[in-house]
Amino acid sequence: MKPFPLAVLGLSALITATPLSAMQAAEPLIVVEDHGGVSALPYYEALNLQPRTGAVQRPPIPIPQIPPSMDAEAQMLPVRSAKLTPGVVGRRVIEAPGLQPFFLIGDDEASHAWLGRHAASLRERRAAGLVVNVETIQGLERLRSLAPGLQLWPVSADDLADRLGLRHYPALITATGIEP
Repeated sequence: MKPFPLAVLGLSALITATPLSAMQAAEPLIVVEDHGGVSALPYYEALNLQPRTGAVQRPPIPIPQIPPSMDAEAQMLPVRSAKLTPGVVGRRVIEAPGLQPFFLIGDDEASHAWLGRHAASLRERRAAGLVVNVETIQGLERLRSLAPGLQLWPVSADDLADRLGLRHYPALITATGIEP
């Protein structure tokens, strides 16, 4: 099994992390393990996260531990994102300089067709794929067979959907916009 790419881990951390302004006041982070790669800090800075005024602080969402076995992905399934369904995504401009392109898909006919149409462009952009609704390892492998060379990771994305104002997928998210 391949390790999670830094961008996917960064997105997971973004979903569960405290606001950047709170992190700046805290003690410096201690690196426990470093597998190389590039720092994800520019992605967080580009989002310019500000603390919400008057909002109720939600407790952080615990990050699930990945089992150390070869069938770790199968043990993570099923993945369900209750706030995201297949549907039409409206094109919209966002400003997130430095954000690595990523896309949201599920194991459904609309996502299969979208992935088939956009696979070459997604590879060129080096976009990472988040499979937000998938029941079985066979479903995940079916998606991977439609787009060889793309990294696809099963990830629940309800919090990400809230932060991006998304209700449907498939969608491509880049530094400059959200595209159907």
